[in-house]
Amino acid sequence: MFVRSPFALPLLFALAAAAQTGDEAYRRMLESKEQVTADLVRQARAITDRAEQEILSVAAWEKQKPRRLEEMRDMLGLLPWPKRTPLNVQIRGTLDEGSYVIEKIAFESLPKFYVTANLYIPKNRRGPVPAVVYICFHAGHRYRSKVAYQRH
Repeated sequence: MFVRSPFALPLLFALAAAAQTGDEAYRRMLESKEQVTADLVRQARAITDRAEQEILSVAAWEKQKPRRLEEMRDMLGLLPWPKRTPLNVQIRGTLDEGSYVIEKIAFESLPKFYVTANLYIPKNRRGPVPAVVYICFHAGHRYRSKVAYQRH
């Protein structure tokens, strides 16, 4: 049963207007989201394009290298450089694996703070060779702590 009231028609118009206003606000919000996303994508592309230019040649990289190293040190919390202390390296054992040896070492990264590591050294080398520092983690399971990275 429909109740006829002098307020029914204005109320209906008010509800319709409110619904349209809500739809309009939602539509504007979606448009804004799309615009912001498109702008972020453009900025990311520009950063990537500039970064590609930095490594196109050795000469291009050498110009950027000091600034990039400074930025990396800053991000790592190493500005200013911490005071260097003796590493006091100790070789705890050696494994001969044919074409390379593994030295089991311990060193002091800070005074009285020892870090253990395995140093893989190729036997047939002339002069300095590149090195890779691979940071391992301590896993939650005491018998499977190396499973995730040992194959590397």
